[in-house]
Amino acid sequence: MFESQLEKLGYFLTQVWNYLKRYGGRHPDDSLRVNAISMNLEGDAMEWLVSLFDEVAPELHDVDPFMQELQNPFEDPTETRKADAKIRTIRQGKRTVAEYIREFCSLVAQVRWWPKHMLV
Repeated sequence: MFESQLEKLGYFLTQVWNYLKRYGGRHPDDSLRVNAISMNLEGDAMEWLVSLFDEVAPELHDVDPFMQELQNPFEDPTETRKADAKIRTIRQGKRTVAEYIREFCSLVAQVRWWPKHMLV
């Protein structure tokens, strides 16, 4: 569940993309995918969603713009830029592969929205 906590946004988005990668086929169109994501919002995030419904926003029918819009009111652009810059320069160095992977995954969770084609 995601309410609006900045520190949990990246993790929530990563969980959503992993869910869509694994189970997205269960939802035959983007409107249903957005609906599945919406069931995991509460508090301020749910209020944001209600405002989209009130506006009859096109993002409700396309998962990529929906995910982009979901980030806008809840992310800290400074932290996102830092993570984005760091992920481009991260190196394993003398640490173990497990330590490197942990840092990489942590940064991925903080990086601004990535299109589906960039997810591995």
